[in-house]
Amino acid sequence: MDRSLREALTEQQGRGGVIALSRAGEVKMGFNTEGMHRGVVRADGVPMVRSFAD
Repeated sequence: MDRSLREALTEQQGRGGVIALSRAGEVKMGFNTEGMHRGVVRADGVPMVRSFAD
């Protein structure tokens, strides 16, 4: 997904990101900027919050 996002944004000369959720509950986050605020709470109830590529 990260490669597809980068390719699509590059084609459009854009910058940004996406948070995607599959039917199975899998969370994918990708971006082509220095950072993107994002977060998720998984099934175990533990929150995860990030701002950069960590």
